[in-house]
Amino acid sequence: MLSTFFKNKPQLAKNVKLYLGENVTFGKNVIIQGFKNIPCECHIDSNCRIGDNVRIIVSPLVLIGCDNVIHNNVSIVGSATFRIGMLNWLGQEAYIDTTGGLTIGNSNTLGIRSMIWSHMIRPASTYKYTRNPTPQVDNAKLTKIGNYCWTSPGSQVCPGIIVADKTILLNGAVLTKNTEYGKTYAGIPAKEIIIPKWENNSH
Repeated sequence: MLSTFFKNKPQLAKNVKLYLGENVTFGKNVIIQGFKNIPCECHIDSNCRIGDNVRIIVSPLVLIGCDNVIHNNVSIVGSATFRIGMLNWLGQEAYIDTTGGLTIGNSNTLGIRSMIWSHMIRPASTYKYTRNPTPQVDNAKLTKIGNYCWTSPGSQVCPGIIVADKTILLNGAVLTKNTEYGKTYAGIPAKEIIIPKWENNSH
């Protein structure tokens, strides 16, 4: 169901039911489909902007709150429910995995090419005594991003992590443990760092 008017229409698979609020806009070549042909119900609330070449390939449920910006070439993919609140900004080429379940709160910024994971893949080469080994899902866990968080470009959040409100994750950091409120993290694996407060000494 398309409940709003827009210049570009998303490419919908037959197994998708789409519900839109007011003033939702889509860029070019947006794809919405169920994961591995599983039916998908997708709700996108008012005043959201979906950029060019965005892929939403999720089952069974997608809940996108109001006033979100999902920039060009973002991929949201997985086999469990994806929930995101309002006033979030998802940067270009971000990759968001929902396989273990993913919840994102309000007013977050996900940097360009940042990645949020809710599962890992074990390579086929790690399996012994198997005639036809194939990569398999491992360690699928619910991942949660709080409110007012900032993941900088190229950073990653690993499966099962709870990111507390007002967390900052600096460029290229890989977060492997839960964070604390208002703290800043950097490095691989990410560790808390102290950023000196800027003082204005001008007179």
